[in-house]
Amino acid sequence: MNKWKFLLVDDSKMSNKILSDILINAGHSNIVTFRSAIDALAYLKEDNDIASNIVMTDLIMPVMDGIELSRIIKSDARFSDIPIVMITSSNNIENLQEAFSIGVLDYIIKPFNSVEIITRINSVLRLKDEMEKRLAHEKSIELLNKMLVEDLNIARHLQFQMLPPSINLNEISIKGFYLPIMTLGGDLYYFEKISENKYGVILLDIMGHGTVTSMITMYIRSNLPPLFKIYENPVDLIKSLNDFIIEFNANLGDIEYHCSAFYIVFDTKNRTVDYVNAGHPPLAFIQSNKKVTWMDKGCPPIGIFKNINIMHEVIPYGCDSYAVTYSDGLYELLREKNIDINLFHQEFILAYDAFLNGNISPLEKIFKAIKNMERFDDVSLVLIKLSVLERELE
Repeated sequence: MNKWKFLLVDDSKMSNKILSDILINAGHSNIVTFRSAIDALAYLKEDNDIASNIVMTDLIMPVMDGIELSRIIKSDARFSDIPIVMITSSNNIENLQEAFSIGVLDYIIKPFNSVEIITRINSVLRLKDEMEKRLAHEKSIELLNKMLVEDLNIARHLQFQMLPPSINLNEISIKGFYLPIMTLGGDLYYFEKISENKYGVILLDIMGHGTVTSMITMYIRSNLPPLFKIYENPVDLIKSLNDFIIEFNANLGDIEYHCSAFYIVFDTKNRTVDYVNAGHPPLAFIQSNKKVTWMDKGCPPIGIFKNINIMHEVIPYGCDSYAVTYSDGLYELLREKNIDINLFHQEFILAYDAFLNGNISPLEKIFKAIKNMERFDDVSLVLIKLSVLERELE
């Protein structure tokens, strides 16, 4: 019981003495008395043990009454959780209603009845205990949330760090764009030079959103560089990834994940594009003569069937060309906003050309427009420009 400290505020010395005796007889020994509300406030401001305080104040006092004292206490964030019990010599409903509206928890009628006082005080103390437990729980949740946000921000930073830097060479330029719907996302793109004159680009979209899918994408990402080196053939790489995710799902038990994938190999010497589309929306390969080839050959999403029949397609190019690849998050967003996909490709290609020539503004404008749209899925996008040098055409 001694953890509670009672602040008795009454201009009557006799009332303070009677209340003190009743509290002491009930086992409470930490009691401080005040003859004015001003003195009580001054004490509170210097008190280092605010959490243990219980204020019992008379309603009618000179200079500052109990209503005003209660209002000041409850308006100060430092003291707002202190329980207040009002002491009054009348059952004036208006006064009591005003006291309760401020935040007073209970009231005691003069002349004092010791049994009633202890009963009401015990009720207030039980409520105070519950309030402290709630506050401790809220602080614990707040701390956990803060730690979670910090961890998620670090994970987000790591996820973006694992995305490859742009490639900007005479024969090929590649740039990626990634915008998760939450702090972390389930999209992944990766590209690199895999052998002499060959470049591999992959885009994956894991089923779902958030932390779990982001962990899966980062796990897959860590395995991509050696897979790129081992499997230059898109069919072999997609088959390897399918086996990888099937085995991954087997280790999870009842939970299963799958993903759409798009893998392309660009051969800048033989000027060919070899790809597999595993469950992605059809993607566009656009040559400078405006000929568009929709890249839709492949197989179902990977991670569903153990044995899958994988088709691929090889597209030759003999002039400057573009491949526009993106996750279904962007594909569905364009459809939902009634944006013509062909026009989007043209605008994006023009913006990308401007970017390659040193003007990033048009590209930033498109990215900003996508970012500001209401979305329900992660968005990732990779644009590739293939340049045929004049000497190659001779």
